[in-house]
Amino acid sequence: MEFFPSTGRSQWPIITESIDAADFCIFAIAGRYDTISDTGTSWTHREFREAVATKMPIIGMLHNNPGALPQQDSESNEEGRAGLASIPIS
Repeated sequence: MEFFPSTGRSQWPIITESIDAADFCIFAIAGRYDTISDTGTSWTHREFREAVATKMPIIGMLHNNPGALPQQDSESNEEGRAGLASIPIS
């Protein structure tokens, strides 16, 4: 999000342009779901879905035991935990 200019332009077109310009996408998933976007899913989950929809090659780095993460490194609310659990891992 640090790359978003303060132009008043919506963030989503900038994100999709970045995905379209990339050769591949890397997603790191551990104990946090990310900020919830206006669609009800996190920005990261939304980006993942966009990459899948455009058939972008994806590299996923998944924590092998997110339940063992310290509480300060884990999702603190039920909405975030439910969102994290909804991400397809297979």
